[in-house]
Order: sequence, then C-alpha cells, then structure tokens
Amino acid sequence: MSQTTSQKTATIADGARAAGVAKSTASRLLSPCPSTKGLQTLWKLFPAPFHLLRANRFKLMKHTFPFTPQRATTRLSGFTLIELLVVIAIIAIPAAILFPVFGRARENARRSSCQSNLKQIGLGFAQYAQDYDERFPMNRVVGATSTPYGWADSIQPYLKSYQIFQCPSEPNGPGTNPNGDNYTDYWYNVAMARANGGAYAGGANPQNMLGVKDSQLDYPSLTVVTGDFRQEVTSPLGFSYLTVFGGTGQGLANDSAIAWNRHLEGINLGFADGHVKWFKGNATGNVSPKVYKSHHPFQKNASVPGWNVEGSGSNPTLHVSDSITVQPNY
Repeated sequence: MSQTTSQKTATIADGARAAGVAKSTASRLLSPCPSTKGLQTLWKLFPAPFHLLRANRFKLMKHTFPFTPQRATTRLSGFTLIELLVVIAIIAIPAAILFPVFGRARENARRSSCQSNLKQIGLGFAQYAQDYDERFPMNRVVGATSTPYGWADSIQPYLKSYQIFQCPSEPNGPGTNPNGDNYTDYWYNVAMARANGGAYAGGANPQNMLGVKDSQLDYPSLTVVTGDFRQEVTSPLGFSYLTVFGGTGQGLANDSAIAWNRHLEGINLGFADGHVKWFKGNATGNVSPKVYKSHHPFQKNASVPGWNVEGSGSNPTLHVSDSITVQPNY
C-alpha cells in the first residue's frame, strides 16, 4: 500500500517537473511574439502538449495553434543584373538630358559676366570723353615709353580694375603689362580713333590718330566700339592697343580677330551709346551674319569711291560716320 502511494507520489513529482520544463521552454519561445498573452493563456489551459517542444518546437506550434510564429527569419536577397541595369538607365537618361542644359546655363552666366565687363568699359569710354573734349581715346600712343600705351590703358584710371578686361569664357590668364599679352580680351574699333579718316602713319601724320567726337557719330546706337577678341592659346595677343576694323572693303565684317562664336555661337558687342548686346555668329566661318565693316557706309553714296553700295541701314556696324568721306586706311 505504501509502495503504491510512493509510486504515485513519484509520478506526480515527475509530471510536475516535466510541466515545469515545458512551461520554461514555452515562455522562452513565446515571449518575443506580439501575441504572447494569448499563447500563455492557452499554455495554462493545455500544459500537456508542450513537452513535445523539446523534439520540434516549430512543428508543435504549427500543429497545435493555427498560426506561424513571427520570429522566423527573413532571407535577404540582392539586386539582379536586370534590376541594376534598369536603375542605371533611369539615372543615365535624365543625366544625358540635363548635363548639356547645365553647361549651357554656365555659359549663359559667363556671357552675362562678359556683358557686364563691356558695359563697364563703355562707361570708361564715356568718362574719358567727358574729360577729353568729348573725344574717344586714340587706339595707341606712338613712341610712348610710359603709360598710357593704348586705349585700354587710357581708360584704366576710370575702371580701376584689370579683371574687367578679362572675358570669363577666354582661357588665357590675365596680364597686367599694358604692352604685353593678355592685358585685354576685348578689341577697340580703330575707326573710333580716325576722326579725320586717312591712313595710320604714326608720328609722320599724327592728325590721323585722333579720337572721334560724340557729335561726329551718325548713329551711336549702331556703331560698335568694342567686343570679344579671338585669342590664340599658343600665341596670345591682347595688348592695350588691340584693334580691329572688320576687314578690308565693304560688306559684312569678316575679321578673323573677332570672336564671332565665343558665347553660345554668338558675340557680345558694346556700342558707342553705351549699350551692350549679344549677336548670333556664323558657325561655319568668320563672316558675321549681321555686323558690317568699318568701310561700309550707312547710306549708299555714289559720289564717294567704294560707297556706291547698299548701305548697312539699321544693322550694327563698325562704321562711324558717312560725313568722313576720306575712308580710313588701316
């Protein structure tokens, strides 16, 4: 009798220990799950099946309860080659469209900066004229051993900056020697320094080196005074007396020293009245589609040799005045 009672007591103790193990295992398994409270309630009601957790805990949960535990790990996968190529294409196509736009925007900014430089140079000419009997500067002071050497050096006291003479789209660095290279990236219309017409003959005929007066200009808003110069990277120029005249004879200007296509296939030009404007160039050559040479008259005049041509009219020109009937010879 006592033996039977002892065996029952041992069986009950073993069952209690098994239940304790099952309880500990179930608590460890189910505690991370979001629905822990509900599972613990089930465990208290039905403790017996949990001894099977030692054998296969996930199998037990799958068959005992109608859900899958959320603790299961998720496998991470990388991009496939096709997905990677699609992403690259999505990035590359807008980039190919936008990069030229960004480049054009940068050149637009440089063009605006260049126009600002020419505007300041135009103001320098106006201030110089106010101080020198309403005359524009000579293009060059012949035989000078000190400043001023040329037109750019003559207006430097009014500008007080060497950087104004530097176009941001021109690759050569600035120079501070007025008699050396890269002092200026802009030219001066030499017709503005031939008030009496005729040839440039240096000291022998100094009367031919005389700046025109404001009153001599027939159309100040049409006469070009300055603009972009085409520097050569290998042999740059740009001294302070740099000038152009548009080419010999009549017709559209074809001077190769003029940078017709520097800014977005065009050129910035400064006029005698002080305004600055951009004009379309010619991508296939040095001939301007709009600007006329300094020898080309505003109006046709058969009485003047070489002027029996259709006038430039309202187009921009390097010509100064039809009243100067002696054509300048450069």
